[in-house]
Amino acid sequence: MLLIIVEGIDGSGKSTQLALLRQWLISRGLAVSFSEWNSSPMVRESTKRGKKKQVFTPTTFSLIHATDFADRLERRLSGTAQRYLDRLGLGVEDLFHHVLATLHDPAYPEADAGALRME
Repeated sequence: MLLIIVEGIDGSGKSTQLALLRQWLISRGLAVSFSEWNSSPMVRESTKRGKKKQVFTPTTFSLIHATDFADRLERRLSGTAQRYLDRLGLGVEDLFHHVLATLHDPAYPEADAGALRME
């Protein structure tokens, strides 16, 4: 299993590049699952309204993203991904922590290089 995380400002072409990558991976016979922030039906509209009105604090923004992530994983986590986490003795919350830490703490990948193993 390979987890690819793409980050960038709105309108930078992330979705376009990921769609091309998805097509290429599928053409090579690989299974692909795509998920993105703010795609959970549970929080999509609330997040959109809150961002537009600029009412989120860093804490509320983090909590709503955590809710979004957890809901998407519970609904869409593939059996392969769940077995991978089980083999590592990890839960979804561990994956969430490592994804956020990797995205937002430049020192994290080097300091915690063995936290999640690539297989």
